[in-house]
Amino acid sequence: MKKIIHTPFLPIFASILLLSCNGKTPEEYDTAFEAEFNACVDRAISKCANLNMDVCNLEAVSRCETFLGTKENPVVK
Repeated sequence: MKKIIHTPFLPIFASILLLSCNGKTPEEYDTAFEAEFNACVDRAISKCANLNMDVCNLEAVSRCETFLGTKENPVVK
């Protein structure tokens, strides 16, 4: 049976890991991303001029994907 060697760095690494996720679950990250993405699309749609809604929606989604990425592949800021 192996003994686990306790190093003084273990608590530091654990702290960094816990702080990096900001205490959010994956579901909370997904919800936050969706809210931010939908707000982006709404802002982009509000600026459409002389376009039909289908074209406007496609351009708004494309623009927001450029800045934010997709839910499966978000842009890391």
